[in-house]
Amino acid sequence: MAIETQSSIFVRAPVEKAFAFALGFDAPSIVRKRGPLPGVKSVSGTTGAWSSAGQKRKLTLTDGSGVEETLIEVGPSSYKYRVGALTGPFKFLVKEMNASFDVEPRKDGSMLTWTYAFTPASPLAAPVVSFIADALWPQWMDAALERMKDALEAK
Repeated sequence: MAIETQSSIFVRAPVEKAFAFALGFDAPSIVRKRGPLPGVKSVSGTTGAWSSAGQKRKLTLTDGSGVEETLIEVGPSSYKYRVGALTGPFKFLVKEMNASFDVEPRKDGSMLTWTYAFTPASPLAAPVVSFIADALWPQWMDAALERMKDALEAK
């Protein structure tokens, strides 16, 4: 059973611009360490823009661990990706993660919503994963979304 968490932010940009930014953002500058959760140090293994279902990339995290992301689906205003091949201590807690970005029109801008669904590695890991998803992950996503908002609105 997946454990889900979600965070949203309003940006003063039309859906098309906000979605293009959300799909192609520079992960190391946006996703930074927050509390015990690492940030993205580097991205490798991509060829061209991150824009087509089936593409994979490797993220090296600031704590030395890594993950592999696979782009599952790309729509006109949303995309989904799977996070797997985890290394480091998180691999003992989580089998995989599925995530999505959805961009919806709002008056004078767009709403960006980032969702993560964690599949615990075992029933014993589920309470720890639930704590991370409820108490830590939303703050990590909120901080990244604030940086996205600042970068997007500065353009």
